[in-house]
Formats: sequence, structure tokens, C-alpha cells
Amino acid sequence: LVAEDHAINRIYVSALLSRLGHHARFAVDGEAAVREAERQLPDLILMDLQMPGLDGLEATRMIRRTSGPLARVRIVALSADAIGPAREQALQAGMDDFLPKPFRWEQLAALLERHSALPARETAAAVPAPAAPAAPAADTPAVAPGEDATMNAMREITQLLGPATYGPLLRDFLDETTGSQVLLRQALLQGDAAALAYQAHQYKGAAHLLGLAALADAAAAIEQETAPIDPSRAQWHLQRIQEGCRAAHHCGRSLGLLGSGAAPR
Repeated sequence: LVAEDHAINRIYVSALLSRLGHHARFAVDGEAAVREAERQLPDLILMDLQMPGLDGLEATRMIRRTSGPLARVRIVALSADAIGPAREQALQAGMDDFLPKPFRWEQLAALLERHSALPARETAAAVPAPAAPAAPAADTPAVAPGEDATMNAMREITQLLGPATYGPLLRDFLDETTGSQVLLRQALLQGDAAALAYQAHQYKGAAHLLGLAALADAAAAIEQETAPIDPSRAQWHLQRIQEGCRAAHHCGRSLGLLGSGAAPR
């Protein structure tokens, strides 16, 4: 059972678990996770810590207060906050392990091996590598200096998920008219501190999983703002996000993962 409120993260985890030979059920918040665990006992719960409504910590406490096998189910925290109090908070709430984001196939496989009732059913050698990305568009400009790290991360994730999964995830994440980009931009411009911290955290986690380190760093800078953001500061953050999206879009086109449509403005 995977409790994760971000759609891109759910697809990513589903692809990794499928590659490891496991079937996953999903819940979009802590309350839904508790209900689904009560309905059908899972072998393991991967629980995101920050979710709307009932968060992962309180959902874990509720599960531990039940009786019978459910109270003893193994629960693993998922969090983009690898540095800081998140790990200790998770263990104090009754979780059994901690898996920091971003994680790859090998880290998830090792986690399943540690919880020996759920061994990975495939090994790296046994799983055929997904197909390579399509050839880049003929009109794609040369990769700019500083984009090599992003290109390497994209190649790694393409091998992990396959272009048929990774390409659409990348396209949806970078689309400025929907999803993550809209929610973060709205939170920046509205100045709601709580909403902004939540959206920046969500954005950071998804960007990390997709190999977009520059965008993850930009979101982390927003999340770390401690004072209300004035309009000029909000525009500075927004410009940094937009520049990161343009660079990521260019890298995706260069690898043939994205079409030749217009890049984010």
C-alpha cells in the first residue's frame, strides 16, 4: 500500500514496484491509507510524511493504535527531507524504516530485501533494460553548459522507467498550464505561507524523482522562506522556476523524451 498525494510520485513508485514484481494499491492521504489498510491488510505500507488532511505521522499512530495484525504491519516513511528531524519523527510515530526521496530501483529493492517477507522478485540482471529514448528532433539546439548533469539524470531515469513512462511524466510536470506548475505559481502569487510551503515541498519531491535537481533546489529555496514573501521576491522565485523549466524542457527534447512543442515561457 502506497500513501502518496502527488500523482507523478504515485506513477513513479508504481513503475518501480511493477518492475520489482509487486502490485501496489494507492491512497492519496493518510485517512484513505488507514481505511484501505483496514479494508485489506497490506504486506507493507510506504507512507509519505506530508499529505493534506491526515499526514503520514498521524496515520501511522492511528494504525499502531489498532489491534491484531494491522497494528504490526510494517510502515516505511517516504520523505524528501532526508536531512533534518523527519527520520526521527517517523520512527517516534511508530514507523519501521525511512526511505528518502529521490530513490531509485536499487534503493527500493534493498528496502524490500530488508523487510524479508517482501523480497524483490527480480534482480537488476534479470530485468531487461527499457528501450532507449527516441532520437531528438532535428531542430533541437545543442545542450547548454551546465545541463550535462540533468541530461545524465534523465538518461538514468529513462533506463529505469522506460521512455514511454518517463516522457509523459516529464511533459506533465513541465506543463505550465496544469498540475504542479500552476499550483506552485498560484501559491507564490497569493502569498499564503502554509499553502506555499506545502506546494513547494510537493514540487521539490517530484522534481527530485524526475531528475530535475535545479528545479528541486529552486523549490527548496521557496520552502525555506521564513517570512511572508513580497511580490518582488515571489517574482524572483517564479523566474528561477521558469528558467529551470526551460532548461529541463530543452534537455528532454535533446534526448527525444519531449516533442518539439513550445518550451515553458
